[in-house]
Amino acid sequence: MTGHQVWSQERIVLALAVLLFAISAVLLPGFLAADNLISIVRSVSVLGILALGMAIVIIGRGIDLAAVAIMAMSAAWYLQLLNDGWSGAAALGVTVAGVLAIGLANGFLIAYGDVPAIFATLASGAFVFGYVRSQLITQDAIPVPRGNWLESLGSSRLFGIPAEVFVFAGAAFVAYLFLRYTKWGRYVYFMGDNFQAARNMGIPVRPCSRPRACSASILAW
Repeated sequence: MTGHQVWSQERIVLALAVLLFAISAVLLPGFLAADNLISIVRSVSVLGILALGMAIVIIGRGIDLAAVAIMAMSAAWYLQLLNDGWSGAAALGVTVAGVLAIGLANGFLIAYGDVPAIFATLASGAFVFGYVRSQLITQDAIPVPRGNWLESLGSSRLFGIPAEVFVFAGAAFVAYLFLRYTKWGRYVYFMGDNFQAARNMGIPVRPCSRPRACSASILAW
């Protein structure tokens, strides 16, 4: 096995994570306490769920700079609607519809408008944050209404472990099954490895906006 194979990107990241954990365990008093470890895992789980979607995008050789803004602002808007008297189902439906609309707009700009993903998602993230913060919510910190399912989820524990950790684990398992065992998951890997070769093989990637260039690349391939 060559040195390049031994020190792949995944193994380098894993080694750095283990090293950082070991250093923290030695230098920080109480780091290995059960409550502290549970708090770390709990905080990581929230961003971990977001990272799963980002991972699929990056594997397909894309990028999404709007994810954090959309996550934060959609949650804030949902809570604002609840505090304004909307029912839970209506507030959740409107919020999900808004998130899907932003995603579809980004996809259209990137796939059909040939706008680089980094610019499209950066612009949409800035727009979502600015518009929601200035027009749709009235305060920086919006409380969760009493009795809402979010309150119950946040306080739920199984074997002393917060429920969101299990939600993250379940979402990670579903993402693994999608990428590993479905046709569309394999397409994501193919596009990430070689986008043009995937197109030439007939994989349904985004349409070609320059037919002559695509025809020339197919003949060359």
